[in-house]
Amino acid sequence: MGNIFEQLGFGGASLSSMSSQHAVTKLLNNAYENGVKHFDTAPLYGRGYSELLIGSFIRNKRQHVTVTTKFGLGNTETGKLPPVLALPLNYWNKKLRGIKMPAPGVYEPQLLPHRIITKQDVESSLNRSLSRLGTDYIDYYLLHEGRPSFIHDDAMQYLMDMKQKGIVGQIGIATDAFNVKVCSADEISRIDVLQYSYDTAIAKELKGQYPDKLHILHSCINNLANEIFPSEVSATDKAGYKLAKCAKENSNGKVLFSTRRPQVLKNNLAAYKKYI
Repeated sequence: MGNIFEQLGFGGASLSSMSSQHAVTKLLNNAYENGVKHFDTAPLYGRGYSELLIGSFIRNKRQHVTVTTKFGLGNTETGKLPPVLALPLNYWNKKLRGIKMPAPGVYEPQLLPHRIITKQDVESSLNRSLSRLGTDYIDYYLLHEGRPSFIHDDAMQYLMDMKQKGIVGQIGIATDAFNVKVCSADEISRIDVLQYSYDTAIAKELKGQYPDKLHILHSCINNLANEIFPSEVSATDKAGYKLAKCAKENSNGKVLFSTRRPQVLKNNLAAYKKYI
């Protein structure tokens, strides 16, 4: 039997808002030691700190994990402080100012505004990501909140060159399901990976339409309060049960989840293992 967590990936969007680098490392190690071997990040997450944190974590594990990062939403300059200092300062600053994470609102699908991603944009972003992650290759390199048609021909050729050299494994896009759906078949033909928000109807349609692509789903457990679960599924098992359900529906792809709380991580992984 293979690794039942092979489909499961950990999202790093909120890592830089944790209280310390030690807490982040402990959380990521718990995920890794319990079977999670895929980690997702982006330059935009925490102004580059998420990439630095994941890079530090994978330093002695690189050959055992896969990593997604992204490009196309600006070449973020990382703060001058190292994560070991930046994280507690950011954490307590938010605490003292009373800043809370915004509550999820009602999602209204909107077309992404068109923009041009140049070769210089991609090259600069890739080099910074490689440096922050401390690696010489990226497994999945995705256009962040964009469509393939946004990528200039020179930039696409550069990505293909990087793929041929092994610096980039697979190329794709990361946006919501609606904006993946509106892409033309010609746009999708140029890429390998579709990463998008979980939506039962659209996800099934996209997987049927593009069976040859790797589909990575996120936001599977965002609206558990509106879900109906079997009576035997406990409250602490609901998220893991839903992740397992999403993974079964996306059997040839991956499913992302994220948390900053060790107990929630433990509960999610235990329930996922139970129901996968």
